[in-house]
Amino acid sequence: MSNIHRLHPHSHTRKTSRSRKRKDNAQNEAVAKELLGWLFETLSEQFPTMDEESISEAVTGAYRYHLNNSADFDSADGLPLEFYLLYSATRKLRSRLPLREAA
Repeated sequence: MSNIHRLHPHSHTRKTSRSRKRKDNAQNEAVAKELLGWLFETLSEQFPTMDEESISEAVTGAYRYHLNNSADFDSADGLPLEFYLLYSATRKLRSRLPLREAA
């Protein structure tokens, strides 16, 4: 047993735990980027006249809301997270559309 392990028997565990946490964070970040990209592309197709900045703000707003209020979403309800976020971002974009005048 090395001197380091005699002095700090859990030092290897801490390093392993930190590296695992970094790997998990990197994976979560990759999934988030993919999800945000999909939301942006889907909304761009649904709202072709809407500018990219508005779409981006709606997507990031929906995602931030979810991060800050994650208890509002329950996957047991049967709605996948991507569609929950899509619905939320769509509502944000629709609120920016001008009201149509009654014919």
